[in-house]
Amino acid sequence: MANPPTGKSNGTFVTNDIAFSVLSKLPLKSIKRFSSACKSWLYLRSGDNFQDEKELDMNLPSAFDARHFHILGSAIQGVLCLYIVGNQKNIILWNPDVSGQYRVLPTDYAEDLGSRDEDFVPNFQVHGFGYDAANHDFKVIQLVKYFGYHETISFWQVYCLRSNTWTKLNIPSGNQIPFHQYYPNGLEVYLDGFCHWLGRVAYGQLYLVSFNLTNYKFSVAAAPVDVGVTEQSLKLVVLNGSVAMINQHADPMSFSISILGKIGVKESWTKLFNVASLPSFKDPISAGKKGVIFFKGDENNGRVACFDLTTRMIEKEIDFGAKKNIQQIVFYKNRKNTGRH
Repeated sequence: MANPPTGKSNGTFVTNDIAFSVLSKLPLKSIKRFSSACKSWLYLRSGDNFQDEKELDMNLPSAFDARHFHILGSAIQGVLCLYIVGNQKNIILWNPDVSGQYRVLPTDYAEDLGSRDEDFVPNFQVHGFGYDAANHDFKVIQLVKYFGYHETISFWQVYCLRSNTWTKLNIPSGNQIPFHQYYPNGLEVYLDGFCHWLGRVAYGQLYLVSFNLTNYKFSVAAAPVDVGVTEQSLKLVVLNGSVAMINQHADPMSFSISILGKIGVKESWTKLFNVASLPSFKDPISAGKKGVIFFKGDENNGRVACFDLTTRMIEKEIDFGAKKNIQQIVFYKNRKNTGRH
């Protein structure tokens, strides 16, 4: 597979960045409460200590109301990609800066099975959202599978915002691309024109897949994990301009961080940290600026810790409120503050 070029990261965040926390897996009572106020589970926290909070009026199509959705990847030039977890065919690109500015992705397929379509059950798995700077285009990559009685047909397709179409990728026969075995939340990132995700072929070796959004080339490197490690204990993040993998260890309770030095090269993984567990905080959910990792607290206590990898100490704790189960933190740079249009 081709070895794509590398470049400088655009993932550095400034002090006026905005943190979006996605509240999912809430009790039914909580879901109804949030649904009545615009059917949204997105909250905005701003300020140096994330002390200012307001609920966002998403004003999205009814198909996305009161559904269990996630944010795919990170915010890119003010644009977020949302998808419904239970049906990843439903995807929307949304710019929170501009009221009503969104694009619902078409739900047709890049390949037509003709009369055979009735005999197959389709399944959709989103794997990445990113920006192709060479063509000034936002793109989404997705795996489509058709399950039939006697065979399974699968292919990869890429959505381009400029043309508003899906395009099937031509992958040589026998070249299997590792894919998500679970939901992509926390297992994929975007950096410098590449979508990266953790995946497997069937239930074999775990790999990091890097997809070039310009030339549509895949690069694959084995992930530095022991046999038996599952995706539930892993998190993929962008840390100081590099793709990094956080691995939680159960015995003893701790976590380690490995950095990928070169795309597609297994030997370029470097383990940088091995840190003991944090009291009352266990699951990493995001990485912030200047080497900060965000850890969520116990279920539904609404607390998040900012752990500084330099000092190996908790820098601050953020209280999002009781009974809130924080699933994602996405850093969003307001384009109005950056002067970009």
